[in-house]
Amino acid sequence: MLRGLSPRLRGTAHWRHCHRAPSRFIPDRRLSDAERELIAQDYAMEEHMLAITCRRALAQYVLREYGINHRHVEGDPRAQQIELGNREALRQWLY
Repeated sequence: MLRGLSPRLRGTAHWRHCHRAPSRFIPDRRLSDAERELIAQDYAMEEHMLAITCRRALAQYVLREYGINHRHVEGDPRAQQIELGNREALRQWLY
C-alpha cells in the first residue's frame, strides 16, 4: 500500500485528484488596474487568473519558479507582479 491507499486505487482519477495542488496566480492587488491588466496579458491569464496544477510535493517549487515567496511580500508590488490567490488552500503543502 502507498500511504494507506490500495494498489488498485493508484493511478485512478481519485488518486490523481487527491495528490494534486491547484495554484492560482493573480496580478498583485496593489498594482493599478492598467498594470494588473498588462500583467494578466503577459502571463496569458484568463479572467486575471493563471491556474497551475501540480503534485502536492512540487507546490513549493512551482512558486519558486514563478518568483513567489509565500512567506514574504515585497514592499514594491512591481518587484513581484503576481501573487498566490489561493494561499490558504496551499498552506499545508508549503514549507
